[in-house]
This record gives sequence, C-alpha cells and structure tokens, in this order.
Amino acid sequence: MTVVKIGGAALQGRADPAITDIASLAGHRLLVVHGGGPEITAWSKRVGIETQFVDGRRVTDPDTADVAEMVLAGRVGRALAHALTAMGSPAVSLCGKDAGLFTAEPLDPALGQVGRVGAVNPTVLEAMWSAGIVPVVAPIGPGPHGRTFNINGDDAAADLAVALGADALVLASDVPGVLVDGRALPHCTAQDTHRLIAAGVIKGGMVPKVQACLRALAGGVRHATIVDGSVPGAVAAAVVGDAIGTKFVA
Repeated sequence: MTVVKIGGAALQGRADPAITDIASLAGHRLLVVHGGGPEITAWSKRVGIETQFVDGRRVTDPDTADVAEMVLAGRVGRALAHALTAMGSPAVSLCGKDAGLFTAEPLDPALGQVGRVGAVNPTVLEAMWSAGIVPVVAPIGPGPHGRTFNINGDDAAADLAVALGADALVLASDVPGVLVDGRALPHCTAQDTHRLIAAGVIKGGMVPKVQACLRALAGGVRHATIVDGSVPGAVAAAVVGDAIGTKFVA
C-alpha cells in the first residue's frame, strides 16, 4: 500500500498530472492525502483572519480551524474525489472525523489547534479498498476537548503511512525534490537532511516535508520520496519505485 500526498494546488484542473497519475494507477492500493494551504489562506483573508506560519506550519486559532475544515474537508477534498471519479477511478473524500478514521493530538501549544495524527481506525479504508474506491483524506481530525485540529498534510501522510504499515510514501511537491545548487538530490539521509536544514538550504515549507519522510522511514515505511507533481508520470513512477525525485533512505 502507498500513501500519496498532493497539494490543493493540484486541483487547478482535472487534467493535472498528479491527479491523472493517481487515476492511472488501477490495481494499486492507494491512500491519497491532500493539502490546500493556498485556499485556506485565501478564505482566511476573505473573512479577515491574518495568516501566520512557524517553521512552515500554519498557526491555527479556533476561527482558522473552522476555515481549514471548510476548505480541506469540504471544497478541496470533494473536488479531488470528483476529479478522480470523473477519470474512471472512483474516490470518496474523508477526514479524521468520518467513521472515526483518526484522532488528532496537539503538536505545539504555540501553534494553537495544530496537531498530528493520533489513533487510526482503518475499518472504513479497508471497506473502500475492497470496493475499488480510492480514499481521499483531508488532514483534519478531532482532538481533545472536542476541538478540531488542522494537521500539516505532509505530517498527516507520514503518520498515516506508519500507522497503516504502508510500503511507500510519496509527497508530490512543486519542486523536483531537495534542491542543492539548483539540482535535486537523488538520495538523502537523515544526516544529510539535518545538515542542509542547519545550512538554510532546506527551509520553509520543505522542512516539514523532509521531516515527514524521515519519520515515515523511522516508523517502518520502506520508501519515502519527494517528486514534482506537475511533471506527467512523476507520481506514478515514484509509486512503482522508479528512481525519480529525492528518495530518502535510512
């Protein structure tokens, strides 16, 4: 089984390469986790909420959590599931609240209602896979005291990959991997990653991506790869294990 994470920007059109790749992978047991950060930012601005980030993660107060749930579990997830279904790959949009799929645990009090995946109940996923349906998961989950927690999509994908015993994790980005002097590293170890973060080469939104890959490996996932989702065939190649993007190795 493979967990594929794509950004909400992939929904700019139904013919987006990442979506087309996922739809073409008939016969593969896939779990699709999606983001939607730019749309959360846009809707936050519409309702007068200031957006703040710390180390690539969105600071989430109660109002921002409401916006994130509306955007991710509503607009983006359903649009993605519809696009896949229209391409002949039946899909259903879910979030952690649906059928008790997963709970959320607070990540850092300074970030507010930002969490990470806690307990996972795969019952609904198994039912969907058995029926030939692709689960499309929004990184929104119920946490302590009835609060809704927003989870970074890369973090959620890694945590779900570990909890479900996935063989591989594929993160579709807007760059071809970890870039050094303009070129993507074909392989990256934990030591390489820490060195490049300290040097400021890996920064911003790429930090949670590489950390998610390393956490997946530490949790037993065999392969973790960052690829450019805008390149036709890149996601499909990473899913089947071809050498593309930056592959993280133990």
